[in-house]
Amino acid sequence: MAAISTIVLATATVVSLSAASKAKKAAEAASAEAEAVLEESAGITEDISALQQESVTLAREQLALQKQMIEEQRRAQELQTRRQQIQAIRQAQIQRARVASAAQAQGAQGSSAVAGGTASIGSNLAAGLGYSSQMSGISSNITGLRQQTVDLESQIKGLYGEAGVLSAQQDILNAKAGMLSNRASSYYGLAQGYTSMAFNAATQFAGRFP
Repeated sequence: MAAISTIVLATATVVSLSAASKAKKAAEAASAEAEAVLEESAGITEDISALQQESVTLAREQLALQKQMIEEQRRAQELQTRRQQIQAIRQAQIQRARVASAAQAQGAQGSSAVAGGTASIGSNLAAGLGYSSQMSGISSNITGLRQQTVDLESQIKGLYGEAGVLSAQQDILNAKAGMLSNRASSYYGLAQGYTSMAFNAATQFAGRFP
């Protein structure tokens, strides 16, 4: 009977040590996997930071374009104001030319009034053509700037969307890392328990051989 008990204790010692070794290996594997997952999560953090930085850069470019667009709109407003002033002056000139023309018809003045009126019409035509050309250029600039602003806004939204996807992936990885860490802790606990069992069994086994 004593021999059987001795064999049982020896077997328990070996089995416990084997189980403890396996549990320790499992714990180490889970810890290594958790570290790998955390490293991947850290890489995603860097990617998110890069996307955020890029979105900030694009936002600054967008702001610069908006300032340019405002400047072009200011130029258009100034040009329109100047045109209105010129039109007022031209209108006064035409009115004077009409008065002079009427006076000429009555024989009060020579042909200079007619010439002045003709010159005024030519000047109005040139001013109108110049205004149209300038306004066309400014309008084209504003349209281009507005389109660039819209494109940048689309890019910024795309970057934020990509960052959101990465953030969701990171949350999953962090949850997985936490699960693996808990698993590793559990395995380490099992390893410690099996080691304690093996030590107790070995102590009892050794006690049979004073």
